[in-house]
Amino acid sequence: MTPDRLQYDLYRIAAPMVAIALGFLLAASLRAGRRHRPEARIYSVYTAATIGYLASNSLEICSTGIQAAMFWSRLIYLFIGFLPIIWMEFCLRFTRAGRGMNKAVMAALVLIPLSTLVVIFTDGLQPLMWPSITWVSQDPYLISVRQLGPWFVVYAAYAYALYLVGAFIVVRAFILYRQYYRRQAVFIIAAITVPLLASMNYVFKLVPGLVKDFTPLGYAAASALLYAGLFRRDLFACSPVARSLVVERMREGLLVLDRNANILDANPVALEILGLAEADLGRPLGGLPATCREEAGTAQAEDNGAAGAGSGATEAGSGDSASGKHACLHARQAVVEALEMASPREFFLLRGSEPRWYRAEAIGLGMGAEGSLVTIQDQTETKVLLNRIAELASTDELTRLPNRRSFMREAARELSRAQRHGLKLAVAMFDLDRFKLINDTYGHHTGDVALQAFGRILIEESRGEDFAGRIGGEEFAMVFVGAEGGGAYTFCERIRARLELTEILDEGGQRVKATVSVGYALLGRDQVDVEVLLSRADKALYAAKEKGRNRVEVWEPEDPLSTGAPDL
Repeated sequence: MTPDRLQYDLYRIAAPMVAIALGFLLAASLRAGRRHRPEARIYSVYTAATIGYLASNSLEICSTGIQAAMFWSRLIYLFIGFLPIIWMEFCLRFTRAGRGMNKAVMAALVLIPLSTLVVIFTDGLQPLMWPSITWVSQDPYLISVRQLGPWFVVYAAYAYALYLVGAFIVVRAFILYRQYYRRQAVFIIAAITVPLLASMNYVFKLVPGLVKDFTPLGYAAASALLYAGLFRRDLFACSPVARSLVVERMREGLLVLDRNANILDANPVALEILGLAEADLGRPLGGLPATCREEAGTAQAEDNGAAGAGSGATEAGSGDSASGKHACLHARQAVVEALEMASPREFFLLRGSEPRWYRAEAIGLGMGAEGSLVTIQDQTETKVLLNRIAELASTDELTRLPNRRSFMREAARELSRAQRHGLKLAVAMFDLDRFKLINDTYGHHTGDVALQAFGRILIEESRGEDFAGRIGGEEFAMVFVGAEGGGAYTFCERIRARLELTEILDEGGQRVKATVSVGYALLGRDQVDVEVLLSRADKALYAAKEKGRNRVEVWEPEDPLSTGAPDL
């Protein structure tokens, strides 16, 4: 096909101007604040290769001799040969948050461009690329019309494969993006399409009469579109644009906000917790109306005293609960506070009948981005585990009663309150009779059954303000709040009698009799601590043992006036 001079003349004018314009875009992409961003670096390489492609092609069609034209036509492949790899690398980095291909894959892909350079720069191998070349004069220029050889087919298949794979990667990623990103990413789709169509038109002659290869201008248009998408629409500025099914299915909520707290992105978990919809993307989080789904509860402040410095809890007053506000508003408040205070915030949501604890933390985006990534982690399992650990640390595992440490702490608190307000209080000590004999005769399992049975009796006989604990092997203690002498004796006697009547069976089904001796002491007018009061009750317990066991005794002071003990 005879070259159309007008097409070539137009190209000779347009190509240098486009190359200069790309030079300005290249300089802009290397400006301070941009050059260290991963997408800026690969964009700069892509644009530089495109400029080299344009320049070499322009010099080729402006050559007046065969030797010069052949040199520039060969040099073109120093740039165009590697453009498919650069494009593939860009697509990977775009969809994988800055991570490109590994070195092994890169080395494999480079083999075709390097082989192409060897073929076209070697006279004996050049026919593999161009079996024949016809020179046509366009005074004063020489234009080549070439027949394409088998190696060109290999190279073209390689190039189109990379373009199409890159296009597939990006388009597939866009399917996973939110609507907000799909609107922005139209630049990337266009940048894929333009050079691909230009190249296919040249190879397959899709447009009749269009002889000149305008692929370099297609690459230039792609470079301009990419610049607009990357630096004008800030596709990378506030979001790691990579979105995958992993992110979509994460249990943690992920929220991307720009510097003005506009919502750029959110995965389904974050949308659910915050009561948002896709239509809310692009809008300010703090300014959204209260249109979120109403929960069967409300957010409440989480006690965060042990959380340490730099952590807080979102507060939700009782007035909010009464007014039936939406729980997700408190979740949004926690996110806003995490952003403003630059510290994690914890909040609690009652979702139906299931309590859930969450922790919101904001992280500033680096690499020149002005915005924040907010993670909302479900802390429920951790909270439950910590509560379980705390329970194990304060509870006797066998009887489910408070252990000695927990009992002493609560008893000291109640004793202080009683002394401060002049309240009545009694402390009792219980010791299972001949417990070692039960273990030795019937086995430790039967002994454990007896301890569990007595623990249940203490729990069942306790009034709301009373509390008991296991303070030793077969020793128990109990605080009777507000009990006077007669009342404390009645409580202790009822507990003693219940154990005596309780059926305890050994592993063989044989009934085992278990009894308990009890001693108690009353709080007098003297200022004593828990240890002293327990010691008095223990003396009464010793007296019960001495008098034959399975009975209740009270501690009697030697001088009642000195202690102010009540007259029984």
